[in-house]
Amino acid sequence: METLPCSTSSSRAAGIDAASVEIGLPANPGSPWQVAKVERGWPTQVDAVAVDGTTGQILGEVRFADYPLMAKLARWGIDAHMGVLFGWPNQIALHLLGLRSGRRAKPESTDVTV
Repeated sequence: METLPCSTSSSRAAGIDAASVEIGLPANPGSPWQVAKVERGWPTQVDAVAVDGTTGQILGEVRFADYPLMAKLARWGIDAHMGVLFGWPNQIALHLLGLRSGRRAKPESTDVTV
């Protein structure tokens, strides 16, 4: 019988130690459970493992450290743009940049002559 506790304990032992994880149910009986870190912030935690639900054996893993440089830059860019990369300081910086951009886009004069 495939179990969730077996999958989570095996994934924790394999280094999926974030406070928030995403658990993907097996597509078919006998398929592996997928457990992934979903915490956003710094350092980036997006490691994932595939776990056999009956034996607890790790069948596969994807580590952020193994991502190509462009994939890492894309991930960091998206997280920075969303304001989650460095927490509230990142959100304040984005807010200030937005205010500055809004002032630049404002027209110089609103006088209309007919």
